[in-house]
Amino acid sequence: MKRYFAAAILLTLFAGQAGARPYQDMFPNRTDFSDAEKPLLEKLDFQQGVIKLPEAKATLNVPADFYYLSPADTKRVLVDIWGNPPAAAERTMGMIFP
Repeated sequence: MKRYFAAAILLTLFAGQAGARPYQDMFPNRTDFSDAEKPLLEKLDFQQGVIKLPEAKATLNVPADFYYLSPADTKRVLVDIWGNPPAAAERTMGMIFP
């Protein structure tokens, strides 16, 4: 878990656009999400493929075994799910997770 947290922090990115997918599509074989986790996951738009980063003048190509979260979704993860203070999400611009 520590490794994934470090990777997410290191891969904080500018906002982009890509096709968003619900968590059920992203994790079709996972049946262990709790009733408390499901509503939080339903609010996230998991993105893969080509993601444009206008502020960085770059484009990401997020492969099938990773997903990108927008700045708004990153704030939900950092503050609502992981319990960090709101200030932790002030300057985030997105995340990539395995």
